Amino acid sequence: FVFHRHVVKPLDVRILSSRQPLSSGKKYDLTCQTAGSRPPPTVTWWKDGQLLRRSQETPYDGGNVTLSQLTVQLTPEDDGKKLVCRVENPALGPASAVEDSWLLDVYYVPRVRLELGRNLESEHIREGIDVYFDCHVTSRPSAVRLVWRHQGNVLQHNVSAGVIISESSLVLQRVARSSAGRYTCHASNAEGEGSSSPFHLHVAHKPVCRPEQKNSYGGAKGLTSEVECHVESKPGATSFRWTFNGTGELVDLTSGYRTTADGSISILRYTPRSEMDFGTLLCWAANPLGLQSQPCVFHFYAAGVPDPPRNCSISNQTLSSFEIDCAEGYDGGIPQHFKMHVFDIKT
Repeated sequence: FVFHRHVVKPLDVRILSSRQPLSSGKKYDLTCQTAGSRPPPTVTWWKDGQLLRRSQETPYDGGNVTLSQLTVQLTPEDDGKKLVCRVENPALGPASAVEDSWLLDVYYVPRVRLELGRNLESEHIREGIDVYFDCHVTSRPSAVRLVWRHQGNVLQHNVSAGVIISESSLVLQRVARSSAGRYTCHASNAEGEGSSSPFHLHVAHKPVCRPEQKNSYGGAKGLTSEVECHVESKPGATSFRWTFNGTGELVDLTSGYRTTADGSISILRYTPRSEMDFGTLLCWAANPLGLQSQPCVFHFYAAGVPDPPRNCSISNQTLSSFEIDCAEGYDGGIPQHFKMHVFDIKT
């Protein structure tokens, strides 16, 4: 056995850090200092047993002190993992190894996941039932603020409106068609704000009249007019019913109408034969959830004589042609057509 008096195992190793929490995604330069090893030691970094490469070692004090520097960029998954700086004398092998460790405390923006409550299926949400969501948040440090949004607008706790917010849950009581749309959950901490993926809530309902559709039509005896009944329905309407009310008694119109492929519009071709055929047309739609509660109402009146054109002017006049521009008057309730008579003033 030959003893080398210059072979000395490392005496000390320290990770030079304040051991404060580190933010996910940011780059940090970490330094490990060791002293006493002869010859200079081998320095390695480990994270939960996995070797970290690309560290740089610099000797000082004639090789008695070695500094090893490692650049790290941590992720939320690194929170709670053990970072180790291990030093060993290459001449003595693993038996000479000494190490220092640091239990990582990684801060990160909240991770947020929104789920529809248990026992609820997104395909079977219909008007009138209660719907609730759960917001699952993981964060370091803990989230200090939780916000719910519907179509981008912040939701407030409002029991009278059927909106109940409690800790990490949202309850919508007696959902209506207006409850449909995009829901998100947002959580914030010192690192920033995290948002869930949107949940698109679809609310099935019986047909209702589409707002702001045309509800007055003019007609003339013997002239066929088309009356359009637009409805909003989920699922789509499967059938329509039309009636006429002229004298206080509803008369079913069993034919003369067609429905668009998506079930949202029924078009009635209506031809009044006498003065008694002017009055009110009513339209109902039905889908698998039932019949429309309130019909769409259309007033069908006898059209009048159109007003004459006004503010006529001549433009682009040449020896062989000219243009006349007029503002059209009231059409009397049905589409109007224009005729122009040209007279030769010489004759």
